[in-house]
Amino acid sequence: MVRAKVLSINAPSVLDETALASLNELVELTVVDQAPHDELAPVLAQAVKDHGPFTACIFLLKWHEPLPFPLDEALLGSLVDSGTKLFSCGGAGFDRVDISYLTRKQVYYANNPSTVAIRTADSTVMMILQALRASSYHEDRLRQGLWHDHTVMAKDARKSTLGVVGMGKIGKMVADHMRLFGMKVIYTKRSRLAPSDEDGAEYVSFEELLSRSDVVSLHCPLTAETRHLLGPKEFESMKAGVIIVNTSRGPVVDEGALVDAMASGKVLRCALDVFEEEPKVHPGLLSNTKATLSPHSAVLNETVMADAEQELLENLFAFVRSGVPVTPVNLV
Repeated sequence: MVRAKVLSINAPSVLDETALASLNELVELTVVDQAPHDELAPVLAQAVKDHGPFTACIFLLKWHEPLPFPLDEALLGSLVDSGTKLFSCGGAGFDRVDISYLTRKQVYYANNPSTVAIRTADSTVMMILQALRASSYHEDRLRQGLWHDHTVMAKDARKSTLGVVGMGKIGKMVADHMRLFGMKVIYTKRSRLAPSDEDGAEYVSFEELLSRSDVVSLHCPLTAETRHLLGPKEFESMKAGVIIVNTSRGPVVDEGALVDAMASGKVLRCALDVFEEEPKVHPGLLSNTKATLSPHSAVLNETVMADAEQELLENLFAFVRSGVPVTPVNLV
């Protein structure tokens, strides 16, 4: 069997022996080190000359090091022009990938949503509960040497409605978890789920979700249509005292409008893992103890890297064997 040539940005680091054996059996792996976009582009072009052409290119990124985004023609062109037909990177989001370019060239991009979905859902549930209970506010007072403030009360989950924007893998897990705390769940997405998949959640329009929800939790990808999905107009249409939770992408929320809505009392509290101009955070959020904030770390736990590598390789193996990855973002 002729092994497929694959270019990997960084070498696999946490795979078990079975996965490594499958990798070595199916592919001939060339590894280059991670670098920022403009530094990596000529490295990829040289790899094509020295070791290519490559069937696929995978990004086993070290997220604490400078990242090569965006994955665009300037970075990937030498690979695409030489015949690479699959690119895959960890994570569910693909807003930093030029999907339209790859699709025009009939090249797949596969995301890897399952690994991050479980961790993101867990973190979202934690942040919903923190916001319901005003935990950041009370912790800040305690650290100042103060005791509880009876004027700031927790909202009762059992008497609250959760509005899920984007009922995909993460949204469904969050809905399932929060239902156990007694929350009524309503949701909106581009098309309604099959009734058998709703598990009691009620499908509503985006506008109705905003007007009825006590907690709005965002689980949609960042696209041109979802950028500033929540802005001044949307906040105005919500209930007074609503809670906003965002673990999707920062620019889905207009941060300035959110700060204004919190100042007015329209938004009671918020919990955010993502921000509009990362790593910058709006000073109006940093100074507000009714905002629970996390530095885009929802997926970080001790097993995430091993699971992420395994999921990415499952996409690669499927493509090498059948010509189609498990979770393609685009159709070619």
